[in-house]
Amino acid sequence: MNVKDILRTNHLEVSQDDTIVSVIGKLSKGHTEAVVVDAKGKYVGMLWKRKLIRSRITPEEKVKNFLMKSASLTYTSSVEDAAKKLQAADAHVLPVVEDGKVIGICGARDILSALQTKLAGMTAADCGSMSLTVLNEDDPIAKAVTLFHDEHIHRIPIVDKNGKLAGIVSLIDLLIRYASGSAKGAVSGRHGKHGRTSHSGFDSGEKPSFPQLPVGNIMTKLVTTCSPNAKAADVVKLLNDQGISSVVLVQNDSPVGIVTTKDLLREVCA
Repeated sequence: MNVKDILRTNHLEVSQDDTIVSVIGKLSKGHTEAVVVDAKGKYVGMLWKRKLIRSRITPEEKVKNFLMKSASLTYTSSVEDAAKKLQAADAHVLPVVEDGKVIGICGARDILSALQTKLAGMTAADCGSMSLTVLNEDDPIAKAVTLFHDEHIHRIPIVDKNGKLAGIVSLIDLLIRYASGSAKGAVSGRHGKHGRTSHSGFDSGEKPSFPQLPVGNIMTKLVTTCSPNAKAADVVKLLNDQGISSVVLVQNDSPVGIVTTKDLLREVCA
């Protein structure tokens, strides 16, 4: 099976001269990355949400200041080769390029569906991480930013006072708030170094600035979960059916682990 059999053409394509704020708005609508092209429509790189969360951003800055070069695939690349390149690039998606132009993208979920027989006999716990980073609902948003930055993770489960799963917070949650103007300073560095901002939505002195607000204020309450004993192939189906990149593993309503497309990709490449 080749990339041509699984590529998708519904990718987000932006100009290197677009402003970052305009692209963040587009990233919040079902995309975690964008293909960046020049004025002639030629591929020049990728824009990843993880790059934005670890950068200082001003509204006027251009995409070209944040784009990253990445490996690319061709129409005739094998799915196995695509899996290895995707894993090596530490990415969820790679562009498929012919004659300098992007004709589509190939993502981790596409590859996992094609290669899921390699996961036969494995469970979610076998593939995922059972050493889980969590936050409490009342932890400050700044703490989430620090964890994203320091641990190079993209999502963190949130628990209530009883340790039960209450929601999840992701990089895109923070980026959406940044795009709305409420998170200026919250995506720009480590805990304790975030500047206060007059754009938090509150009058000065009345409410905490955005980084000090509870992470529960921006978490997503609907979380896709499964048992640690679920079949890995069933997790792949769940990821594809819901268009997501991770599933939280729970026991007795408490989060105990997480399995991501990156984890599963590692296993099919082993």
